[in-house]
Amino acid sequence: MCQKMIDVKNGKFQFVFEPRVLSDTPYVYLCHEHLTAEEMEATLVNKDVGHQARHFAKLAVDHYNNKEENTTKIEICTTLLSKCFHEICGSAFGHVNFTAKAKNDDQAKKNLYFAELKLNPDLLGRPDVEPMCVVCVYNLDGGCHEISRKIDYKTVGNLDYERCHACSDRIKHSSGNMFTAGHDSTKTPYFSAG
Repeated sequence: MCQKMIDVKNGKFQFVFEPRVLSDTPYVYLCHEHLTAEEMEATLVNKDVGHQARHFAKLAVDHYNNKEENTTKIEICTTLLSKCFHEICGSAFGHVNFTAKAKNDDQAKKNLYFAELKLNPDLLGRPDVEPMCVVCVYNLDGGCHEISRKIDYKTVGNLDYERCHACSDRIKHSSGNMFTAGHDSTKTPYFSAG
């Protein structure tokens, strides 16, 4: 479906695409949602997640396991979803969900994780270095932040630090102030980076 917009300067009509709707309902209010790792996996049974999601999840787990403060090392159970997108400044970011459990423990409980990655373009031509750098990895065991299309609170300019506007509501996020990218409320839809 298209909308007509008037180009005031030239007095002409311009056709633009209507923004995509990220939810079945017009307004889904911001809330914390509790979703277990198993429930998230069940929504994606028999879906091929693709190389990008698997790669992002592996980088996130490696990063998590290399941090000294994370004494319990984890391993991936299931890679779920990912999204790669560009910010207005040109930086490329990725968001990924995966499930993981404590390494070498068959009785360990699975947890749902969110990770954010950022492309470092200076590293693109180097075969010995990974150009995607992990910004953060969060265990979403306590609940995740649900996306909402209606903004009924104060933003900082066009930046909405409560949630991600780049991803669909299928990708579960930590609280909006815990990740860097996807906060521009005017960029719906964000353009995919890959």
